[in-house]
Amino acid sequence: MTGVGIIPAGQVERVCREIARRYPGVKPWYGTHTGHWWALVWGGRWRLVEAPTPVELAQVIERARGWPRASVG
Repeated sequence: MTGVGIIPAGQVERVCREIARRYPGVKPWYGTHTGHWWALVWGGRWRLVEAPTPVELAQVIERARGWPRASVG
């Protein structure tokens, strides 16, 4: 799955649920106008992060929170 082009709504919801499950407190979504994946991440303060794919979003979330690597997507 990529963050470029049209993503079926069911897949977007599934990926967002998986990211939220792996990273409690993180609020992920897919930007239909930007074609990128976004998340609000708490790490002492709220951070808005984005990435072109769900896997890259997981990496950005891990850096923002200092969490170990997780496989998403």
